Amino acid sequence: MVDARQELGRQLLSDPTADIDEVACLLGYQDASSFYRAFREWEGTTPNRWRELNFDGLKRAASDSLMH
Repeated sequence: MVDARQELGRQLLSDPTADIDEVACLLGYQDASSFYRAFREWEGTTPNRWRELNFDGLKRAASDSLMH
């Protein structure tokens, strides 16, 4: 169950328009701070920072592929 929750959390956060508080609620957390703590334990970083790290890499890869 925990692995499924983690995976779903990553999938939901992959949508840059998804509100993190809403993601927390969808995953069954009673408040966003509990989700932030759990996410930090899973990934070693906050949900916001995880998005930055993952989407910056995706944006770079996409722009690199357009240039070639």
